Amino acid sequence: MVASAHVGFLSVLAAAAVGCLSLTACSATPQAGVPSTGSPSASASPPASSSPPASASPTASASPTPIPASSKGPAQNWPVPKMPADAKKKDAAGVKAFAEYYFELLQYTIQTSNPAPLKTVTSEHCALCASGFIDPAARNKKSGGWASGGAYDAEITLATVADGGNGTAVFSYMQSEMVIYNSGGSLNGRLPATESPVIGSLAIEYAGGWQVTHIDIDSTSS
Repeated sequence: MVASAHVGFLSVLAAAAVGCLSLTACSATPQAGVPSTGSPSASASPPASSSPPASASPTASASPTPIPASSKGPAQNWPVPKMPADAKKKDAAGVKAFAEYYFELLQYTIQTSNPAPLKTVTSEHCALCASGFIDPAARNKKSGGWASGGAYDAEITLATVADGGNGTAVFSYMQSEMVIYNSGGSLNGRLPATESPVIGSLAIEYAGGWQVTHIDIDSTSS
């Protein structure tokens, strides 16, 4: 549920040459270095589908414990979200499952500054996907900086498939405060938590699998 203030999770750092990394930040005024007046940033949780098992058999080696990003450093051992089987279906249920999976990938990108998994299910024609997440994350990773917080609480409120096979997923989300750090650990900037639900939609097309082609944010929902 993010609006124009959180469109790209790294745009808050545009002034600091970091990027956007939030769906609404890319169209918002950068707030690098501005102290937050909201609640402390919430720690993200590993995607349920990718979390390590509670117990492992004696013959299996235990998976490293995922450690979320914090002021002490970037995320470690963060699992890549796994696409659920339903997200591969070419129907409304598939659109909904894919959209939920896409938000998990957005969160993974924020935590790790690794846009590779997100890029595989994103069309090169999605401008906001590139400017808001993929490009800023790549720059952040190259510079050695990282982000903490920025957890999404997203809901897919409507999923449809048109006769031509293209899909639309309408979403609503809230996002916790995000804090950006330079490679040395100094504060780079903050993106405040959303104060009200952000409404928008994902336009997706099926080409051997779903891909996001466009993200639209309702500017009146911020």
